[in-house]
Parts: sequence; structure tokens; C-alpha cells
Amino acid sequence: ITKFILAAGQNDLRMISLEMDQYVDTAIPINGAHRFDNVDYDPILDEVYWIDGSTKSIMRASRKGGEAVEIVSSLGKLEGLAMDWIGRKLYFTDSYYGVIEVIDIVRKDRSVIIRTDFGYPQDIAINLYNRTLYWIEADTVAMQAVIRRSNLDGSNIENVTHQMGMWPKRLSVTVIDGSPVIYWTDSKFKTIFEYHESTQDTLVVAIGSALPKSVTYLDGFLYFSDVKSNSIYQISVNDGNKELISRNLANLLNIKAFDKRIEENCKISSKIHNGDN
Repeated sequence: ITKFILAAGQNDLRMISLEMDQYVDTAIPINGAHRFDNVDYDPILDEVYWIDGSTKSIMRASRKGGEAVEIVSSLGKLEGLAMDWIGRKLYFTDSYYGVIEVIDIVRKDRSVIIRTDFGYPQDIAINLYNRTLYWIEADTVAMQAVIRRSNLDGSNIENVTHQMGMWPKRLSVTVIDGSPVIYWTDSKFKTIFEYHESTQDTLVVAIGSALPKSVTYLDGFLYFSDVKSNSIYQISVNDGNKELISRNLANLLNIKAFDKRIEENCKISSKIHNGDN
């Protein structure tokens, strides 16, 4: 299976196939008891990474399952997780200490690259095409959250969203027609927003009566988890058609969609964009 969703829950990590519209849902048999708060994937080594809320750590295991290995331990509160599998680095947020950190998964070097202004960094994502980092930063005094971005080394920080009163919770970043597009679920408005960086337009995604928790984009489709029905839905970006792809997923915390073939093209495009050989 090369095209799939990773669905992270309190008690298990599931893989939902997106090939041939079959939507086969299987649990990844990882040894031990874990709480899967957030998840990402390394297509090079076919490994899954997750934030384990029960141990305040970041763990790694094969997508086939088996033993889990601790990558990062923390005394804070780990929130967001983003894999730069091209640069072999893992980025993560800690809302307790108000920092964004990175660890080189080959050399094991770990460092703080950003100390946030408001102190509450939450979800995080990477645009692998232009090598840019995005994250949600909550301001509990103003009772709102903004989406910010920077270079992968933490330099050149700037706000992406400026709308007052919004409260982004989970985000997904992609490139459509050569321009970055950001999707996020919003805790205050209980919907999904779509933001085009080239035009600075913010749109509302039509999701009906669902209560979205997490959102992810892949190959012309949005996928989101619905708290009301404990389900995952697919929405076509082109025509807005919505389809149920998985149900009975209680305590679902996050989802992310992947296609190893598209990500290989992303690796090539990233090298061209950045002038690499």
C-alpha cells in the first residue's frame, strides 16, 4: 500500500488504504501500550513517528508494526509533529516551554530553533516544495490563535493569518498550481478554512453538520475527522463532493494522508526549487 491515511488514536494507530477506493482499515501492530497524540511518516525507511502522550515522548516504529523506539523524551507538553524526510529531520512543538525544536534523525542532534512570542505553539507542518515551516501559535490573552511560518532553520518568522478571533487547531499545507495553500480546522468556528497565500483569500470548506478535529490534504482531496460521528470523510477540492471512508473510530486525535509516489516527486521538485543537484 503506497497511498493511505494514518489515523492516530488514544489506544491505537490505524492505516486506511486509499487505493482503488477500497478504504481498508487495519491497526498497525506496534508492541506495547501507547497513546498516539500526533503522527507523521518517513517514506524513505517506511517508518511511522508519533507523539506518545502517555510517556511525553516521540516514538518510531516500522509501518508494518513491531518494536517501538524512543526518539525524543520531554518534560513539557509535546503538541505538533512534522517530518522533513528529505532533510532527515523531525520538527516538533512544546507548548509548555513555548518552543519549536528539531532533531536530526541520523546524527541525533537536537536543538531549539524558535521560542514563540505567545508561548503556546501547537500543530506544525512543512511545505516540502519550498522548504518552509508552518505552525499554529495560540495567544491565550487575546483568546485567538494565528498561523505563522519561517524557514526551516527558524529564521524569517512572519504571520500568515491575521483574522481576529479565529482559533486554528490542526493544519495541513500543500501546493496547488504552484502556490501554497493552507487548510486548518478551527475550534471556535467549528469548520475547516482554506487559505491561498498567493491571493490571501480565506475560504470556508463546506462540510455540512460535521464537527471537524483534524484535516489533511492529498492529491486533490481533503480528508477530515468528524468528532460527532467518529468518522473520516473525503471531500473533492474540485467539486466539493463528500464521501464517508471510515467509521467507528472512537477517540481519534489526528489524521495525515500520504502517497509515496507523490512524495518522491516532491523530493525531485524540492531539489529543483532550491537549486540542489
